Amino acid sequence: MTTHTLTDIRIILKNDTASNWQTENPILLAAELGYERDTGLFKFGDGIRRWNDIAHASQKPAETGTTNPGPNDDDYPIGTIFINTTTNNIYILVENTAGDAKWEQLVTMSELLTLINNLGGGNMLREEFAVGGIAGVVDRATQADRLATARDITLTGDVQSTPVSFNGSQSVSLATALQNVVAAGTYPMVTVNAKGLVVGFETHLSLSHITDAGTAASRNVGTNPGNVVIVENDGYINSSLIGAIHLVNIHTVSTIPAKLALSATQGDIAIVSLATGDQVYILRQTPATVQTNWVRLNVPTGAILSINGLSGASVTLTTTNIAEGTNQYYTEARATANFGTNIPLTPSTQLQDGNSILRSTDRFVLNGGNATLA
Repeated sequence: MTTHTLTDIRIILKNDTASNWQTENPILLAAELGYERDTGLFKFGDGIRRWNDIAHASQKPAETGTTNPGPNDDDYPIGTIFINTTTNNIYILVENTAGDAKWEQLVTMSELLTLINNLGGGNMLREEFAVGGIAGVVDRATQADRLATARDITLTGDVQSTPVSFNGSQSVSLATALQNVVAAGTYPMVTVNAKGLVVGFETHLSLSHITDAGTAASRNVGTNPGNVVIVENDGYINSSLIGAIHLVNIHTVSTIPAKLALSATQGDIAIVSLATGDQVYILRQTPATVQTNWVRLNVPTGAILSINGLSGASVTLTTTNIAEGTNQYYTEARATANFGTNIPLTPSTQLQDGNSILRSTDRFVLNGGNATLA
């Protein structure tokens, strides 16, 4: 096994801002270190848990001191807890701007209770007020079973009711009625408002309101243009609506003059077998003796008989059948012969077996060098 020493190098560990670490949330390899540039904190991976599930290796319980932190105490990461060991007051850093750090004091439960008592809560915060008119204490109400002045309750709008007087001494009921909008009856189409109430109707249903009736529903029955054709009493469609039926004949000739001499009718097809290949024509109108009445169809009649000397229903070409030309084919012999010689390297640095090749079985030593930067 060969040992390689790399000298005068600088090592940069994996690093990013705290927010980017939280967003990416990667899984670091076991013992791999990740550094937060803006907080100075770092974590070691275990190859299993993600970044957000691992505690900082540099995390401290809290900072302590005999005085309160101030604006110049800005060299801590946000969220740092500071305890004044003289007064036992607790502070948290919420902003670490240089020269203008913001420390907020945290209030303990005992301090909160003391603050409430100092506000004069006393009897006003008790679950029940005193009975009997004790001086300085609000007395409880001894009776509240009715209103001093009765009030009328009435429902209006879509649901209406008769006014009912209510003073709180007893329950009341309201007889309600839905407001009439349309007269009772059966209608083919109604209009409903946003509340679901019928507010209008139509006495007949027009075709314009039927979206899936199709175009035939708006046509009349008959034999005129635009009418819908129906089967008549004899079971047939009116013969005046059916065009003449013509059977197409296919003729085969060997010359153009022979095509013009055919007894052909409109729609017939003529195949002219010439020495240069077959030509296919269709007679668009009579008489067949007029050349311009024939329209030549663009029908391919030729076929590929062979490819590179090969023929059959399926032809497969390989490098044996196709010459290389300018671009040569890959072969193991060519790759081996050119790997160490035809690359842009000097003969002394070609990729050949020796000290210039780094293998996975070698031992690598990274020498960081001294403090002098190259």
